[in-house]
Amino acid sequence: MIARSLGWRTAGENIDIYRGYESTTTYRGLQNNQLKDLPQDIFSKNTQLGHLDLHNNQLKNLPQDIFSKNTKLEYLDLSYNAIEYLPQSCCNHGNEWKILFLFGNRLKNIPYRAFFNVYTDQEAGEEADKEQIIMLSDNPIETIEPEAFRVGARHLLIYLLRTKLKRLNLNSVIGLGGLDSQL
Repeated sequence: MIARSLGWRTAGENIDIYRGYESTTTYRGLQNNQLKDLPQDIFSKNTQLGHLDLHNNQLKNLPQDIFSKNTKLEYLDLSYNAIEYLPQSCCNHGNEWKILFLFGNRLKNIPYRAFFNVYTDQEAGEEADKEQIIMLSDNPIETIEPEAFRVGARHLLIYLLRTKLKRLNLNSVIGLGGLDSQL
């Protein structure tokens, strides 16, 4: 019901009718809609979007730069879909991620610099004492490529519970100092 009141689709409607739909809305709730694919430019005109909920759909893939215009996006819920692969630049466009839910998908690999765009010391300012959360639990993750994550001024919490990951090499995380090479 929320999705319809915001002018977005509900189950059974064609999401393509919203391609390029310009809006200043900061929240989009598209959860539980059986979405299988998202067009590359579906959110390109929603530049004020801060909260996007796409959980419990049937998404398998995300277009390469799907969130590139959403630089104010702080909360993204992609949990309980069927996502198998994250494009390198999918979550890497100057977004102000605070919470990113990807648990309950089919991710086997976290690619090089998948989550590299976190705040640096200079960018964070007064946000430096806040947390950034990336939930990757309940995925069959086996590997995390080098430099998949970057630790900046914020506290970065990465949840990897109930995965197939046996070892995490610290070269997967940039910005750690004085630690051993494996966790």
